[in-house]
Amino acid sequence: MAYTRDALLQTARENCGNYLKPSNFVVDIQVKSLRELNNLECDRLVLDYDHVLSSTTRGVPEDFLSSAIRKLASKSDVFSLYSLEEMRMVAAHLARKGADNMPVNKLVLLDGLDNPYLLRIVDGGMRVWKYNPDRRSFHDSTFGLVQCGELNHNIRYNFEKPNPLLVQVITDLNKQQGRLPQKDPHIIVAGDTYLLDMVMGNLAKKLLGEEATIESALVRQFPMTSDIDARVTSLRKCDSRVGHVMRKLTF
Repeated sequence: MAYTRDALLQTARENCGNYLKPSNFVVDIQVKSLRELNNLECDRLVLDYDHVLSSTTRGVPEDFLSSAIRKLASKSDVFSLYSLEEMRMVAAHLARKGADNMPVNKLVLLDGLDNPYLLRIVDGGMRVWKYNPDRRSFHDSTFGLVQCGELNHNIRYNFEKPNPLLVQVITDLNKQQGRLPQKDPHIIVAGDTYLLDMVMGNLAKKLLGEEATIESALVRQFPMTSDIDARVTSLRKCDSRVGHVMRKLTF
C-alpha cells in the first residue's frame, strides 16, 4: 500500500482496534543505518524495499551499497505493497545490485480462487505459491497460474500491512524450504513506520505466539526532498507522533 493519505485512512479504518492498544507499538530495536540493519542477528528479516532500504541507503557509496545489499539478501524477505509491475521493478533493481536472490513477495487473493497466493520473485523468475492457512503449508501453483512470465488471473485483494499474516506466510514458507529452523525461529520485522511496521511486528508476535521469536526494528526516517516526498513527510510526522504517544503508554 502506498504511503498516502487515502491509504493510511483505509488502513486506520481496517485496524482501528489494533491502533488503540499500546502493546502493538512496542519497539524492540532501533536502526540508524544499512550497516546496523545488516548487523542484526536473526534467522530472517522481513522488510519493505521502498522505505527501509531506500532510507538506509541514502548517501551510501555505491561499492559499499551493492556489497551490503548482497549480504542482506541472504537473510531477508522483501514485501512489495504496490502493483505487480512495481514489484518486478524492485526485483530488477535488486538484481542490478547482485541481490536477485533476495525474494520479493506479495500476498494476494486471485479472481475465482479462494486461498491466499504468495507471488514471489527470486533469482529472476516469479513463482506462485498457494497457501493453506489451516495446514500452514504451500503448494507450487506456478505452472497453472503463470504463462510466459505473466500472471493469468486478476488480483482481487492485496494483503497489506499491518496484517500479521504477511509475517506468518514468510515464516511458514521459509520453514517449508529449510531456510528457517522448525522450532523457535528468530524473525525481525524492520520498518520505518509505527502504524504499519511496528504494529505488524507486534501483531505477528501475538499471532505466532511461542512458535517464533518476533522482534520489531524501527528504522530511522530520513529527510525527503521532492514535492511528493514532502507530502509523505507530513504523514510520517503524524505516524511518529502517534507512535511516540502510544509507546509512552506502554511504560
